[in-house]
Amino acid sequence: MTFITVDGLIYNRQPYGGITRVFNALLPATCEADSDLSMAVITRPHPVQPIPAHPHIRHDVTPPIELSR
Repeated sequence: MTFITVDGLIYNRQPYGGITRVFNALLPATCEADSDLSMAVITRPHPVQPIPAHPHIRHDVTPPIELSR
């Protein structure tokens, strides 16, 4: 089994278009092409766009980071 982690920060910053359109097409198509492939798309809490839906794609959320001064 192959596992790929994808930095999905763009899903938190861009409501539509650009690289998210590419990710939304490419990630599920890549999983369909290789049945042994699984992916994790990592975002911050509350993305402004949905993560691609596919049985081999999971959405992981990073915990908020508190910065002290």
